[in-house]
Amino acid sequence: MNTLKSFLVLSFAMLCMTNAMAESNAPEDKYVVITNNSDRDIFYLYVSPESSGDWEDDVLGDDVLLAGDDIKINLYGYDECMFDIKAVYDNEEEEFSWDVNVCIDDVEFYGAGNDEVIEGLYVNIANETSVDIWYLYMSPQSSDSWEEDVLGENDILLAWDDMKIDLDGYEECLWDFKAVFADDEEVELYEVNVCEDNVTFYE
Repeated sequence: MNTLKSFLVLSFAMLCMTNAMAESNAPEDKYVVITNNSDRDIFYLYVSPESSGDWEDDVLGDDVLLAGDDIKINLYGYDECMFDIKAVYDNEEEEFSWDVNVCIDDVEFYGAGNDEVIEGLYVNIANETSVDIWYLYMSPQSSDSWEEDVLGENDILLAWDDMKIDLDGYEECLWDFKAVFADDEEVELYEVNVCEDNVTFYE
């Protein structure tokens, strides 16, 4: 066998081996279950790989994800696990779920907003670390920027301490939180359902 022919045969063999390895490493039977835990129907549902810069086509098509129902979305052919998901409700409000590891987690939507203000809404925030929190930011998930520091100029959340934050007047349950510690470390928590859960920052 001459040198050129040997090179071509070897290259083809390596290509076949690379493709086989890629197929073997791709997660099999990949899917995500999306649950609509809101009181509104979801008219449009977009699921895109995190690496994509655009939303893919609406996966519901002519269907509607009714309030309280769930749907299984097959993701065959994708080699990655991290996805972004957007729900559009019947009132045209949008809710997002970012950086979802569909190889491990499913997705629940609770509603981007409610028709009425949630009375008596609050959240307990615990600092279960050995470092004081100097700044504490929180914003509804529908917002694209952090609100003002809830600790103000004179307060801090001491290590191993907790505090109650009143959220009267807000219309949604999903919130994002950011704590800035005395050592300048920042910790962010996303999509916390304050209607059900409290917030804890750990070491």
